[in-house]
Amino acid sequence: MVYNLGFMCCEGLGTDQDYTEAIHYFTVAADRNYIDAQRQLGFLYGNGHGADQDWTKSREWYTKAANQNDSTANYNLGNIFYEGKGVEVNYKTAFQYYETAANQGQVDAQSRLGFLYEYGHGTDQDWTKSREWYTKAANQNAVFANYSLGHIYYYGSGVEVNYKMAFQYYEIAANQGDVDAQSQLGLLYEKGHGTYQDWNTSREWYTKAANQNDIIANYNLGIIFYEGKGVEVNYKVAFQYYEIAANQGDVGAQSQLGLLYEKGHGTDQDWTKAREWYTKAANQNDIIANYNLGIIFYEGRGVEVNYKLAFQYYEVAANQGYAGAQFQLADMYNRGLGVEKDSDFSKALECYKQTEGVNKSYALRGLGLLYEHGDGVEKDYNKAFEYYKLSENEGNKGAYYNIALLYYYGKGVAKDVATAFKYFERVVEEELHEGCAYVLVELENDTESDSLLDQRKKYSVVSESIIYGEAHFNLGIMNENGQGITQDHQKALNHFKMSYSYGIERSKTYLEI
Repeated sequence: MVYNLGFMCCEGLGTDQDYTEAIHYFTVAADRNYIDAQRQLGFLYGNGHGADQDWTKSREWYTKAANQNDSTANYNLGNIFYEGKGVEVNYKTAFQYYETAANQGQVDAQSRLGFLYEYGHGTDQDWTKSREWYTKAANQNAVFANYSLGHIYYYGSGVEVNYKMAFQYYEIAANQGDVDAQSQLGLLYEKGHGTYQDWNTSREWYTKAANQNDIIANYNLGIIFYEGKGVEVNYKVAFQYYEIAANQGDVGAQSQLGLLYEKGHGTDQDWTKAREWYTKAANQNDIIANYNLGIIFYEGRGVEVNYKLAFQYYEVAANQGYAGAQFQLADMYNRGLGVEKDSDFSKALECYKQTEGVNKSYALRGLGLLYEHGDGVEKDYNKAFEYYKLSENEGNKGAYYNIALLYYYGKGVAKDVATAFKYFERVVEEELHEGCAYVLVELENDTESDSLLDQRKKYSVVSESIIYGEAHFNLGIMNENGQGITQDHQKALNHFKMSYSYGIERSKTYLEI
């Protein structure tokens, strides 16, 4: 009877909720060794309900209940020692209480024991025992246990990877409302892991998780709408999801939001905001953000050109293993931009060699540039051509432009304007205007002085739009003069128009003819 009065006061049943009165009645019952009252007092003192929060008293009352084999009290004592509530963290003691409660059938303790075996907290790591305890808890519909078993089978933790089993457990947990499982189920439908690939269902599960503020789900929905995976490309919707995830602290979303502000995708172009979001991501060591900040300061996009800052960002990205940044860094050493000029080209060569370990094609192309210009090595067009071709064979489409020039002028290879024309066309057809370290040259006539070749070095790294415009300009010249292609004034005019639209001012001369 006394316990019931305490319970009614605690829950506000038939009377106003009054934790102080509840403590009074529970104490009377607890002193008579009533287990439920002892457990309730442990809860009230632990949460500061009806009295000042007092973990010592909470622990004392839970211990009295646990000594009478109360499974929930044992579980709560495990929490106290695992989380260090009023005591020092002690995984071993926590393990003992969790184990006792788990053996008494307490489902949350079984789930927690699976976790402790998984991570080796308070005991040796043991994937088999972890899986056994998670399974016992899952059989009692424990949400976390179902999710954890999904994780074990998806990543092959102590078992062989089994996407079907992973899918089954994730699906159960997702239907139980677990946000992490919902997000993961979205991934499985996206990848077709353990089930058929289904972009619509993937999007549905990501949306359910996103509605519960799941960061990963918001980010992945951004990707879906940005890249048009199972839906039409929608930059505005992509922007909304990226923005939510970015504000939640997701580094990938922050970097991507920088890109959207840079490109004006789904929002107005804003270089200041692009830089701000790239900086947030870079401060979390995002490699792409560091590289893009390097480009911003190198080319003066929304800021004054600052080679020192550009060098610093490129260096960070290069040290993180980004081949494009390593290539860019080599060029800055080569030309003394933002750093002392590398007179013997040793540092530039070192950067090129670093790219080989990550992206061999960048290193090969960089070596081609050195041999073409005689930077730190004896000028050798044959070797330059050889390295450019090797770079192309390794998948570097940026080498198309360099190869086109050598064919056009017959440097290091037999002169072949028809082949040069084809390579210039590849630059335009594949829209290769996002590369770096292109060497520019204008094809005014069929001659080129050595001095002009030497001057090319100062243009070795330029903005992506200029690269694209230069390729159109060169194709305009060749169509106009019938070089490597049947003369076609209309095609020449179209190329000159495109070239001019990308900022190549000398194209205007041909438009006025």
